Amino acid sequence: MEPGVNPFDQRCLRHAGASQHSLHGFILSSFLFEASGSAVLKYYGKTPLFHDNCMLTLRIILRQSALIMAICIALVLTTHGGLAQAPYDTAARVSLANEINQTYGSLVTPSLSITELFDIKNRLDKADSIAQNYGVDLDYREHSFIELCDIESRIRLSVAINQQYGKNIDWRENGYSKLLEIEEQLRSQAPKQ
Repeated sequence: MEPGVNPFDQRCLRHAGASQHSLHGFILSSFLFEASGSAVLKYYGKTPLFHDNCMLTLRIILRQSALIMAICIALVLTTHGGLAQAPYDTAARVSLANEINQTYGSLVTPSLSITELFDIKNRLDKADSIAQNYGVDLDYREHSFIELCDIESRIRLSVAINQQYGKNIDWRENGYSKLLEIEEQLRSQAPKQ
């Protein structure tokens, strides 16, 4: 026996080592945590029954298996739904790409997603509408659809202000809220009729 070591500690260490090679193999009945030569934390537990550990492990495995099975079923169902929609999606993409190309020239291919094609079509339509109604040419690739809608609103409001009050307000210099303020200010300064 080593000097300065408690014989009880060695018995527990031997017992822990022996239980590793026991009939239950994976059960460690006790452990000893030492820091700088002195025992800081000791835990001596009873060896749990093999049946309890087996049942606990079996429950965990069954829960994991059920979860894996649910995920697999969900993936199969979503894939099946996706495959059923594939011919319709392809036909819609081809049709939309043809419509864009017939209206605006050869710009897109059906290989783009349906979302991308709709976005391009919306931006092209809005830029074309602005060009026809207000004579302002905008590149659909430089602006999002939301930006094009904002630009159209600012142009419409600045044109109305310029016509009604004889001003020369540029829609590029003011945001929509600023244009509303200008309109309200001009309305309040106008003589009442």
